[in-house]
Formats: sequence, structure tokens, C-alpha cells
Amino acid sequence: MTPDPINLVANLNQNFQIFRGESKQLVVDMTGYDIVAATSIDWWLAKSPFVEDIDDPEDVLAKKSLTDGITQDTGNLTIVLNAADTDYAPDQYYHELKITSSTGVHVAMIGTVIIRMSLNMEATP
Repeated sequence: MTPDPINLVANLNQNFQIFRGESKQLVVDMTGYDIVAATSIDWWLAKSPFVEDIDDPEDVLAKKSLTDGITQDTGNLTIVLNAADTDYAPDQYYHELKITSSTGVHVAMIGTVIIRMSLNMEATP
């Protein structure tokens, strides 16, 4: 089953909500960006935009790239979030999408992610 997508636009303040442990697809309209010429595209979920150590899993919670979790289509990117990517305490988090190309590094999208509480319905013995 394909998760319902969350539709976003490459821009500032692209905020969304998701339930804890939910799988979801973020579909991002990339109008104005040449994603075909990009050498890398990366999306991160972090505790805040002020992370101290980008290699610390306590600060950067999920990472997606063109080789792992991001696909591109004509004018759009799809970022696939698995349950493990969203299984964090309910709170406000920060997300950011960066594009690297021959012309430099561009922050294409930022915003707040609110992770909401949901029941753990895994089967118990």
C-alpha cells in the first residue's frame, strides 16, 4: 500500500504533521529548480536548525538522499519516510532540503515537522 502523500512546495515554512511511527511520502513541487542537473539532493530531519554535531544521531534523526529515499520525477521529488524515520517523541522538529549542483548549494525547502502521538498497535505475545 502506498502511503497518502503530503504535498509540499520548494520554499520556506513548509510545515507538516505526521503521526509517530507513520510511513509517509513527501511530494515536493520543485518548480524553479533544475533537479536534473543536481549532483546531490539531501533531506534531513533534525531536533532543531541549530544542531551542534551533524554526525550525532541524537541531533539528526533521519537523512534521505537521491541514492536512498528520494526519487525525482518531472518537476517533483518524492521523499519516502518509513516508520523508523518518524518514530520519535511527539514534539516539533526541523526539516531541510538541500540541492547541490555545479552552481553551488541551495537550500530549497525548510520547515517544521510536528510528530503527533499515536498508539503502538504492534502485536504482543
